[in-house]
Amino acid sequence: MPVSDLFPELLRSDLESLRCGDVEARSFAAKDCPSNYSVCVRHSLICDSIAKKVFPRESILEYFDIEDVHYVYRVGNRLRKDVLCPLRIILEKKQRKTKVEVMELEWRNMVQAIAENAKLSNYVSDCDVSACMKESTGNVSILMGLLISELSSSPWKQAVYGFHVSPKL
Repeated sequence: MPVSDLFPELLRSDLESLRCGDVEARSFAAKDCPSNYSVCVRHSLICDSIAKKVFPRESILEYFDIEDVHYVYRVGNRLRKDVLCPLRIILEKKQRKTKVEVMELEWRNMVQAIAENAKLSNYVSDCDVSACMKESTGNVSILMGLLISELSSSPWKQAVYGFHVSPKL
């Protein structure tokens, strides 16, 4: 099956899934579909071919009586706006969600590994997040505070206190 036939089929299927509210059933066709932004792709006319197959002239009345150049321009724009953009937004959100899930799993594994090997059970987590801290140093301070609070036992478990000149519990 030629690429110019595969993309329209997958894009139509993804678009139909999106219309039905099924956000999980999605191929990566929208992400990988060539677009006319590249000079090489523009000269190959693959985008035009895909757009014409997604929106065939015969199936849409407004395309019957216009010149081929205008038809190709319109379906190319429509492919970009009505198909690729919405599908790419969904894919981006899905990928972001997956990255967060992976980071959470890595965090849990790290906490478990340290808990098995370290003797951190009765510690209070006190983090300096004052304005004079550099961003990277502040992030390390927060992460270490969270890690210590995860490993501590009651009453300090999952408790992180901000650094202050006169600290209070």
